[in-house]
Amino acid sequence: MTEREILAAEYALRLLDSEDMLRARGLISADPAFAAMVTDWEAKLAPLLDEIASVEPGTDLWPRIEAALGQQTGGEVMQLRRSVRRWQWGTGLSAAAAVVLAVVSMHPPATPASAPVAAPLTATLAPKGGGAVTLVWQPDLRRLTALAPELPLSAGHDYELWVLPKNEISRSLGLLKAGANRQMVMSAELAAKLGPNVTVAISLEQTGGSPNPEHTGPVIAVGKISAS
Repeated sequence: MTEREILAAEYALRLLDSEDMLRARGLISADPAFAAMVTDWEAKLAPLLDEIASVEPGTDLWPRIEAALGQQTGGEVMQLRRSVRRWQWGTGLSAAAAVVLAVVSMHPPATPASAPVAAPLTATLAPKGGGAVTLVWQPDLRRLTALAPELPLSAGHDYELWVLPKNEISRSLGLLKAGANRQMVMSAELAAKLGPNVTVAISLEQTGGSPNPEHTGPVIAVGKISAS
């Protein structure tokens, strides 16, 4: 199997981590051939997933994995994690997929079993002091990813992210992590306020964030959410 086929299959089985999930979603929205590949895998695997009973792993599984990871560093850890994922695919999932393919070839589904995937939305905010922040909003998952690897630390302060819906007061979306990335799952109420052309902003607040429902510190960056 090619790397793209494995990525499509792992997406269909929800095995991807956040970075690869964003990559796959980007391909789905921009590459019709890849999107069709994912749809095909979801249609083929759906019957199998309905039949598989949940199995609890042994209590010693994670301690053994953590012990193995603890003996590795840097790129070796990433390679080990990739190897574990490929092992999962190679030992269990490929055999399961073969069974599904055999069944589907005899009884092809009348219609695809997949649901439409909402394309991620993005926004870029550029504080005057440097350290641009990129936001990735995934409406179907209600997940907001804030990429801020170059946002500088500010002693005694926190950066807070806000949404500014039209004709409404600003609402806090959470604190950003200076010099790092953060994923936040929004409530249904906040998710309803996020969408194309909605304004978002960053303010510099006291440690722990604004004590008020609206921002207290100065707004240092403003941007709009748009289709990626």
